[in-house]
Amino acid sequence: MIAQWEQKNKRPFIPPLKGWAFLPEVFVKLTKAHKPVDYDHDYDYLTDFWLGEGRQYEERVELEALKKLLPAQGTSLIDLGGGFGRLATAYLDRFEQVVLLDYSLKNLERAQEELLRKHIKKMTLVAADVYNIPFPNSYFEYALCVRVVHHLQDPLAFFQETRRIVKDGGRFILEYANKRNFKEILRFVFRRPHRSPFTMEPSPVGDRILNYYPRYIEITLENSGFKIQEVLSVSNFRQAFLKSFFGSHKLTLLDSLVQRPLGLMRFGPSIFIRVTALSAGSSQSPDEESPDHGGKRSPFYGSYSVHLPSGSPKMEDKPYWQPPFQCPACLSQNILERENEVRCQSCHRAYAKRGLIYDFRLP
Repeated sequence: MIAQWEQKNKRPFIPPLKGWAFLPEVFVKLTKAHKPVDYDHDYDYLTDFWLGEGRQYEERVELEALKKLLPAQGTSLIDLGGGFGRLATAYLDRFEQVVLLDYSLKNLERAQEELLRKHIKKMTLVAADVYNIPFPNSYFEYALCVRVVHHLQDPLAFFQETRRIVKDGGRFILEYANKRNFKEILRFVFRRPHRSPFTMEPSPVGDRILNYYPRYIEITLENSGFKIQEVLSVSNFRQAFLKSFFGSHKLTLLDSLVQRPLGLMRFGPSIFIRVTALSAGSSQSPDEESPDHGGKRSPFYGSYSVHLPSGSPKMEDKPYWQPPFQCPACLSQNILERENEVRCQSCHRAYAKRGLIYDFRLP
């Protein structure tokens, strides 16, 4: 099974370090193909989900959570599965360099119209899947991922890929759907027809969503080279009658007050967790930013090598900022940009430029 996983992912499998009594089941999941969820053909994420379902409360409390977890100032951030830039107001004024990555061209085209033209000197739009992120090792100071993991069947591969692109001492802010939330516990206690919220395996909701057990996510993050730093419980009052009675503004204020204390219990349906990227062989966060790996990958990631640039591009040197790309197929950074495409000079694969969007999606 591990050999199949390594063949599909073109990198060694990193064995778990601790805590996985449920390994056989996890190995079965790891052998499945990493097929991205593609909403472009039958779904409009903005109009069908956010505008059509009255989710002002959910959006506001997520922005409140990010205010607590993001720094006042930073250098570089990548929003993984960031959609049309729904949460961009939380980080655009805080970071010098921002990448919005999503698999949906429809989402990115909307972001191009609404966001990019206003923030072209600091923002790059990239179409790619989160298992194959087209950037070099240890490039980003912060990574963010909200409302994505519930679509993934292989969190380990995603977390390891995220650890690869985050600097030692950098931060990863993750949101996941909590199967052990208070409402699900009540359903189980009162013996309503329902599966147990206390088991490690993910719980499917329909055919596109997986709710995860908190310890499952935390162990997987730890085994990917991260250390848990802070946990928030979000959307704690996600009930239609509460929204109708109190209104989204009052509920947002109340939710913001209890996010930290309820985070200790992993109470709500949506959990935000901030973790620190550990340096190789370390169990403690570095006190200061570590230098790059000099072209070598840490044991957290695998064995292939890349050479990192000596410094981030200066915005005054270009009409707009652009990060260094890495070919997701062969992992080379020998990339040549042309008017309508970027081409890998090592494997000769071409990736389209669609307006101001770089399309690194693999077939």
